[in-house]
Amino acid sequence: MTNLVTKGMDVPSTICPLCNDGLESLIHVFGECASVKKIWDLVERWLDVKLSALRFPIDLMEWVEDSSLSVRKKEIVGAIIYVVWWAIWKLRNDTFFLKTRMKHAVLFDDVTYFSFLWYSSRMRKCRVNWLEWLKNPLLFM
Repeated sequence: MTNLVTKGMDVPSTICPLCNDGLESLIHVFGECASVKKIWDLVERWLDVKLSALRFPIDLMEWVEDSSLSVRKKEIVGAIIYVVWWAIWKLRNDTFFLKTRMKHAVLFDDVTYFSFLWYSSRMRKCRVNWLEWLKNPLLFM
């Protein structure tokens, strides 16, 4: 929203609709927002990796690329990050436009479910079952 304001667009508010505390910007919505940090914490615990110190989206992807993870694990972590971004943006839009609130547990369930769907449809040769995925998909690769 802050970019729209600097370009002269009339917007109702530049405050983050997720936390109502902070200017809505790329860095805030995808990394610094208190509501979003809870989602990243759940993802970190699930995958047993440390991502929360990385605020810029490009930093996350560079971390994945530079990590010592195998190629397959990098693909999984990268895909999960993309799903988290999608889920955050969907949450932001639902909150802003539909005035709905989603619980963090439900949002995390969406992340696990949609990342599993992505992985299982894209990587047909390397199977992992749903229960393994829920535990930690990186343990079974």
